[in-house]
Amino acid sequence: MEKGFVKSAYLRFQNGRSDKMYLTTIKKVEKEHIVIFAYGRTGGTLKEGQKTPNPVSLEKAEKIFKKLVDSKVAKGYKPTSDYNDYFGDAIDIKGIAMASSKISSGVLPQLLNPIDDVEKYITDDEWGLQEKMNGERRFVKKTAETIGINRKGFVVPLPSAIREEIDMLKAGFILDGEIIGTEIYLFDILELFGNDLRNLPYQERYNKLSELVIKDREHIKLVPLVTGTKEKENSFKNLEHHNVEGVVFKLLSSPYEVGRPSSGGNQLKFKFWKSATCIVLGQKEDKRSVQVGVLDGSEIVAVGNCTIPANYDIPKKDTLVEIRYLYAYKGGSLYQPQYEGERKDLNREDCKIEQLSYINGE
Repeated sequence: MEKGFVKSAYLRFQNGRSDKMYLTTIKKVEKEHIVIFAYGRTGGTLKEGQKTPNPVSLEKAEKIFKKLVDSKVAKGYKPTSDYNDYFGDAIDIKGIAMASSKISSGVLPQLLNPIDDVEKYITDDEWGLQEKMNGERRFVKKTAETIGINRKGFVVPLPSAIREEIDMLKAGFILDGEIIGTEIYLFDILELFGNDLRNLPYQERYNKLSELVIKDREHIKLVPLVTGTKEKENSFKNLEHHNVEGVVFKLLSSPYEVGRPSSGGNQLKFKFWKSATCIVLGQKEDKRSVQVGVLDGSEIVAVGNCTIPANYDIPKKDTLVEIRYLYAYKGGSLYQPQYEGERKDLNREDCKIEQLSYINGE
């Protein structure tokens, strides 16, 4: 336990596609105590808070601490023996956790534009195909220590299970992938043994990644790269049949380019289901449903209601959430919306109406 911390609890909720964590701690401040907490998607950036506006006695802090833990257990969270099960020895609680410290790593992702027609990329052997994973973007940087880096370039914790397996790989590197719960799916490598690989063709980078991650482990997975027209056709049909989110096409000769091009690009995504990051406008009274909207310029436009599954907390007003849907009606709502959870890795300005795909391509 870090000096100054009296008691901590780490609780986790896992049910279907939902995987959330809640951390609460009693911290000694001079002669009194405060209760602080953090919560969010497992493996993601945590939101933090302080339950005691002002320091209180240890007796009162313990009562508040117990009430917080009991309330989460009543909602289906399960406590573990120690919060180190997640953070290991790397935790550095200053506000609450390294996950919320917003330490910039200087590492930023290549972002993809969407496409509507896949035929060109399936039949052109210059392009490869990968499954589009439905997780949260995560880099893994291993030098003197192993750290995670999110989509915004901030340092975030890695689940100890992933970190332990990463530490078994005997190299210094920066890997690019997506994290889902306590598994990371890797699809690119940016640096290896101190060498910058970003200017190498994607095929060469992927080959080096494959040599590093020779086989899938329990918590580290390599996203397969499919090449060749026939192989891509078969893979595309198989992935569509299994109702995955979508596929990514990558130009095999292209370098790693940070950011999103204004149009096109050498890495493109196609979704079988569409998804949009929306703003919660409010909760429907007496229902597990929220109204969501997107930005049309500076104005918010409502795009319908979405039911919140029982294994998710109902998001509060102004929270950013990911909504899966089949298509949108022009001037209307999303068709068959499905709640995918909160998006803590994006900003309000990312919730643009331009995200939406309309019926009949309108």
